[in-house]
Amino acid sequence: MKKDSFRDYVMEQLHGLRGLTCAPMFGGYGLRCGWAFFGIISNGRLYFRVSDESLPAFTAARSGPFRTRAGAVMKDFMEVPVNVLENTELAVEWAEVSAAASQATGKGRKRKIRHR
Repeated sequence: MKKDSFRDYVMEQLHGLRGLTCAPMFGGYGLRCGWAFFGIISNGRLYFRVSDESLPAFTAARSGPFRTRAGAVMKDFMEVPVNVLENTELAVEWAEVSAAASQATGKGRKRKIRHR
């Protein structure tokens, strides 16, 4: 992976999350906890997958959705508030909620490629 100080900071803040991995993805990085894809690092911002239960906390913090380079809006991913990211315990807690929601819905699961 190329040097990216924001990615390094995010990984440091989330070091308490068991099974956390980070991989390059579409010009940014994807975060997984086990098989569950739950986070995106893009353009110096962190986004977590939201569920019906976690969305109100993001909305209350006035977080916006992730927007792709092409301008598409991914409402399943909302920006993590700065005050959450700066607090290691809170950042890990929000990440755990996001990863658990991703696992519960099966979203973010790596799919096997079927050969005919």
